[in-house]
Amino acid sequence: MGCCSSTGTNAGSSAGGVPKVGLPSESPPASSATARSQAQPKVNNDIVSGKLSQASKTRVLALGKCELKSIPQDALKLVELKSVDLSMNKLSKLPESISDWGAKLHTLNLGSNELVSLPESVGDLVGLKKLIISSNKLKLLPLSLGKLTSLQELRASDNCLVGLPDCFASLDMLTDVDVAGNSLKDLPESFFRLRGIQRLLLSRNKLAEIPAGLADVRNLLFLDVADNGSISCVPSRLLKDTLIFDMKLQGNQIERLAFRDTDGYDAFMARRKGKIDQKLDAKMQHIDIGLCGLD
Repeated sequence: MGCCSSTGTNAGSSAGGVPKVGLPSESPPASSATARSQAQPKVNNDIVSGKLSQASKTRVLALGKCELKSIPQDALKLVELKSVDLSMNKLSKLPESISDWGAKLHTLNLGSNELVSLPESVGDLVGLKKLIISSNKLKLLPLSLGKLTSLQELRASDNCLVGLPDCFASLDMLTDVDVAGNSLKDLPESFFRLRGIQRLLLSRNKLAEIPAGLADVRNLLFLDVADNGSISCVPSRLLKDTLIFDMKLQGNQIERLAFRDTDGYDAFMARRKGKIDQKLDAKMQHIDIGLCGLD
């Protein structure tokens, strides 16, 4: 839950809730900006204090939706935290001292803020398994991410990323990467040495082609490159040499018939059929039986 509490009443209404009609206003009408400000829920500092006190006992810091522009000093003093949620605030930067949260921190959610950079000290949170930095204003990520050898999930969608740091070679535990909605034109070489990646979201970027090096990511199961605009083909090695069974390819220049003629297509479709059959046997809902969005 967030830290906001609603305040205020409807301007221009009598105590009984009936609007005053035909009478001169007792005060000038509020400007639209003022009206919006009055309508905004305000942070309840007592709730923030309560959540900090609770976190000292539970090791879970939940300060999402608190309209924070900076991290409270008392929050930075907490140690041995397991999870920190600072999502949906107004943070534009983070202090280097976030490293004081320690190696036991396994989840850090910074999504939906106004961050333009991350401190290098984020790499000192070596116990992180899940890092969420989606919906910020990030253009680059620090090289220190390469120190997060326990990281399993990286969510960095809907930022302004023009590239990724060449620091992925040591992230053997990483299985799920979402960098959709950025300005990426390629991936760093170290990314192709990630043997554990199973799910990779690259949609809504500026890729001119599917990186050939992804064929070396042998455990890849799902790839989304939709809406890059210029991709015209799928590398045959990607279909033959990985475990991939599902892709999203729409919003590019890939033609359905040309895709079906790609070497490795039959092997890909055999894997896809096997996975669909498993889902049908399990009576799962929302099974996509289309051809990678090219229908």
